Amino acid sequence: LYKQKIESLAQKKELKQIYQSVYTMYILYTLFTLFIGKKNKERIYCVFKAGNYEELMTTAIRSILNEKTIVENQKSIAYKTFTKSTSEDPRKDAFRCKAVATLYNYMYFDTKRNIYTFNCHGELANFLLQSERYSLEHFLLNSQLKCRVYLGTQDQTIPYDTSLYKFVGSMFNFIFVNEKVNNTVLDNRNLLEKVEILRKEGKGYDSLTDKQKRLVISSDVECNYSKMALKLFLDGKCFAKYMKICADQNESSLKNYFATQFVEEYSRYIDLLMETFLKQITCKQDKG
Repeated sequence: LYKQKIESLAQKKELKQIYQSVYTMYILYTLFTLFIGKKNKERIYCVFKAGNYEELMTTAIRSILNEKTIVENQKSIAYKTFTKSTSEDPRKDAFRCKAVATLYNYMYFDTKRNIYTFNCHGELANFLLQSERYSLEHFLLNSQLKCRVYLGTQDQTIPYDTSLYKFVGSMFNFIFVNEKVNNTVLDNRNLLEKVEILRKEGKGYDSLTDKQKRLVISSDVECNYSKMALKLFLDGKCFAKYMKICADQNESSLKNYFATQFVEEYSRYIDLLMETFLKQITCKQDKG
């Protein structure tokens, strides 16, 4: 009986390990989709054909997570879109939009099993499934394809240049915030106002009602990836031109910016975001 019990426990442990391999597969799939692409699909097929696929998955992840690979694919990364079709389960859309954030927030290297996986499984599930805490906020470019600005005493909306529509669905257009803050406070405000509101100071924040301020105060940004992205703005490293034009409240300058300068600042943002992402991920890699 004792031997049977030991064998049963061993089998359960093995099944648990096989089950947890799903996390490693997700990591590899996400990185492969971002940095490698379908043209090299045989590279990932070979991993799963082998008997020692866990070991090969880890090797493949390590191979992808090198600076040269990411730098070489930087331009294609910027255009990655993870938007849903009208007939699709909205949860799948959330999974795609949050793909990089899940790696940044929860990926770690399990030294005992020598694999990449996720920790904090309960929090990971909450991050993916709870729209109340982690709704998809179109941060740089609003899904309504225009942003709101205050021109003197008049509240107007400025449409984006049509060349920018392809960026609206980019996974790097998103941060993840409380749903009520997203829908009732941030709405289709311009980038400067959104940053001021989330850092709880500045004209954008001061323009809120007392009720809106209480909501913002009680609903801090919880996602570490989103905090990282916001820090890039707070440090003044990203979208300085966009911020200045919004502060100047100049309608023609803002329209011209969307037509001629947004892509330049967006590319710089992707560079800094990926640089910070890489440091976080390779730090976890070095621990292995």
